[in-house]
Amino acid sequence: MIRTKLNKLLGQFLESRFIEFIFSFIIKPNFVNFRGSKIFVKNLDHKNYIRILFSYYESAEINLIKKYFNINLPTIDLGSGIGATMCSFAHKSKKKIICVEASKFCVKQLKINVKKNNFKNFEILNKLFFSHTNINNPNYIFNEKKDFIFSKLLKKKNNKKINKKKTTTLKNIFKKFNFKKVQISCDIEGEELHFNKKDFIDLKKCENLIIEIHSKNQSKINQLIYNLKKISNLQLKEKKHSVYYFKRIAV
Repeated sequence: MIRTKLNKLLGQFLESRFIEFIFSFIIKPNFVNFRGSKIFVKNLDHKNYIRILFSYYESAEINLIKKYFNINLPTIDLGSGIGATMCSFAHKSKKKIICVEASKFCVKQLKINVKKNNFKNFEILNKLFFSHTNINNPNYIFNEKKDFIFSKLLKKKNNKKINKKKTTTLKNIFKKFNFKKVQISCDIEGEELHFNKKDFIDLKKCENLIIEIHSKNQSKINQLIYNLKKISNLQLKEKKHSVYYFKRIAV
């Protein structure tokens, strides 16, 4: 824990523009070791490269997964990014891991990481994840950038409709894989704030939920926590920064 904090402090200094300029003259390796896995970093932006190099990339989420996720349950990873988070768990997992990621860049990186680490339990869906509220909303575009921190759904009037075959919801994922019980890691850049009753009912199949809530509005956060408990039967057990762990309530 202390080592991780020290790495983060050093890494945050190294994320600066000045250090990025210096690093531009240094040849990046293809892969670096990250929490037991080899992660492809050759094409990553500077900030994410540093975060992986110093092992504090998504540290709150990874620590909660390590502490609470069940290796004998199938896992759904919503907003997988390049897959570094799930790679850290996959060494122990005995069940299928479903990665849902919209970015083509991230999916390409993720496939390289899965192959490099010889994982056999991954299935990757290159799809936009939507809440039931927005699945039929025509006013959305997916803004993809190589710095995948800024790749996200944007509400914007446009004439180009999103291909329905490229979208999914939890209900669709459950149907496709015939899941009865799952655990879910969720980092969907604010779409969780649009969950409606149908989404919360879908989450009744979830035994463990780790979710990053992208909001500073405490009333919205409280409402989401309330609905997860009231409708999904998921109780908040631990919080690290903006990442929350919920466990199924026995009913």
